[in-house]
This record gives sequence, structure tokens and C-alpha cells, in this order.
Amino acid sequence: MSQNTNLKSLEALEASGTALATAQKLAGAINGEKQAAAALAPGLVDALVTGHLIQDHERVGAHTKLASHDGSMEVIGNLIGFIGQQKKAYEQKLAVANAGGSLISKEASADGNGRTHNPNYVGRRLGLGEKSAADIKFINDLGLGSQLGTEGQ
Repeated sequence: MSQNTNLKSLEALEASGTALATAQKLAGAINGEKQAAAALAPGLVDALVTGHLIQDHERVGAHTKLASHDGSMEVIGNLIGFIGQQKKAYEQKLAVANAGGSLISKEASADGNGRTHNPNYVGRRLGLGEKSAADIKFINDLGLGSQLGTEGQ
């Protein structure tokens, strides 16, 4: 063999050795991340059970999901959806508490503004020009219904 061929062979061996060493370092880093995630999974599963986000019998499945990156992303996506639903329900309850009455959806209301002309809606403030059922009855009993446009209501 010529000296040039030997030199090229040694350079190829050195390059492949460097590539294998880099691949081994990368594999070690990935394995370390997987082990770190697997070590965190039991604590996260306990937190999910304690927070009543999963049932006790779902521990094994949750641990399996949380031990991998893909599974963790799926769990996070599910939790985001769940928290969004809880937030929406809380906001509806808060709106009811602040309004002092029952929850009336805008779609189901008479005028589309979340208002109703139901006299049983206690505590609802009437807007300008709105009349409650009691107001209309009083106006009509006074004989002023034709003048104020409430006659026949």
C-alpha cells in the first residue's frame, strides 16, 4: 500500500471515530433526559391524583404517559382543555353572582343582550326604557297604557 492510501484510511477511521463519539454523547444526553422525565413522573402523577384531575386507578396510565415526551405533551393538551372548560364554567357562575340572578344565555334571551322580561329574575336592573311586568300592570291599571305604549302587554 502506498503512504497516501494509508493516510486516507487513517483519516477515514478518525472521522468515523469522531462521529461515533458524538453520537454516543448525544445518545447519553437523550437517555439522561428520559431518565430525568421518568424520575419526575411519580410526583406529577401524585399531584394529578391529589388535585382530583385523575382517578386513583388511572395512575399507571398517567405514569406511562408522563414518562415520555409525546405522552407528556398529550397530558398537557388535555389539561389545557380541562382548565379552559373549568374557567368558562367559573366565569358563568361569577357573572350570575355579580348580576344577582339566574344565568340566562344571550342566545336564549328575548332581546339578545342577556336580558329577560321574566319577573322572577330578582335583582336584575332594568335598562333605560325597559319596563318590568309589575310596571306594565301598574301603568295599565292607571289607564295610561295607551299613552305609554304598554296596553295589551
